[in-house]
Amino acid sequence: MKTTWAIARREFLTYFNSPIAYVFITVFLAFSTWLFFRSFFLFGQAEMRSFFVLLPWTFLVFIPAVTMRLWAEERKMGTFELLMSFPVTTVQSVLGKFVAGVAFVLIALALSFPLPAAVAYLGDPDWGPILGGYAGALLMASAYIAVGCFLSSITENQIIAFILTALSLFFLYVLSDDIILSALPGFLVSAASFLGVSSHYENVARGLLDSRDVLYFLSIMILGLLLNTYAIEVRRWR
Repeated sequence: MKTTWAIARREFLTYFNSPIAYVFITVFLAFSTWLFFRSFFLFGQAEMRSFFVLLPWTFLVFIPAVTMRLWAEERKMGTFELLMSFPVTTVQSVLGKFVAGVAFVLIALALSFPLPAAVAYLGDPDWGPILGGYAGALLMASAYIAVGCFLSSITENQIIAFILTALSLFFLYVLSDDIILSALPGFLVSAASFLGVSSHYENVARGLLDSRDVLYFLSIMILGLLLNTYAIEVRRWR
């Protein structure tokens, strides 16, 4: 566990060794804030549902930007072999990078605190749905990061890793959208509805955390990490 935390700390600090991390967080906060207040003043209700409804679309760009360098840069810079030569297991490396990505997104979400503060100043919000929404958003982001880590590990090009992750997350999110479901054969509707992220995120956007939705996001997270571990093992012994 100590080694995993050491890798996570190294990766987390690497984010802030360049201005790119600050640019990512600034753009994420500016874009999210603009979209939130654009509809907040329109409906005039002291709640943050519109923020959580729009968050998955923001994540389609933000999460791939966070994960694209995690493994692709190691291969591009030739430090992958150096990392694998250390007394570190593949699982420890995978978990360390995953934890660093989750910590980075957690910081970005935490810095959106002016939004609930503004809502509390302007009205009397119900804090349960807001806290539940943040917990669900972090859960979804963690699942997305696991997918991004895997896709970053199969290429040495960060741009390709970004595009693959963005397309995969987009497909995963809209799979259960009504437009997609209406175009599918009847025997595929139930499977697509269950596998799509949007059907599970609807409760999260309302601040409700159902155990089935939690298990769904945990399953994606575990599958992404297992695929990431397998891809690194294949690369390690090639």
